Amino acid sequence: MATVEAFANYKTWQSIDYSIGATNPVLGGAHIGNNDAYSRRVYLKSPVQKEGAEYPIGTIFVKETFTWENGKQQFANAGGVLAMVKRGEDFNKSGGGWEWFEMSPGLSTIVGRGGEEMMGGMCNSCHALA
Repeated sequence: MATVEAFANYKTWQSIDYSIGATNPVLGGAHIGNNDAYSRRVYLKSPVQKEGAEYPIGTIFVKETFTWENGKQQFANAGGVLAMVKRGEDFNKSGGGWEWFEMSPGLSTIVGRGGEEMMGGMCNSCHALA
């Protein structure tokens, strides 16, 4: 099970996506994907190279949703820093074994975490489309 420490220094991980504004039609309203004022950056930490379509257990993604105000990065009020960790085995079978996280912007606390029940199942359903 991941702790806050698992996400430390995520900005030093591989950045795998940086989208500005409403550039991803799959997102819709998720992660403020339909708002041109916001950007999204995704970081990846994986214990080994991905084989095929599956990420290995222990893989971590962190996603920032933010805008810029007076030259400073401002995280979205809800869902500004989100993460997912591949746990596998019997955890969240309908979500591919992923655990979803909402973090405080300074990564000092985990605001919410879970599997199938996270956000009323929205994480599972949206990520199944992705």
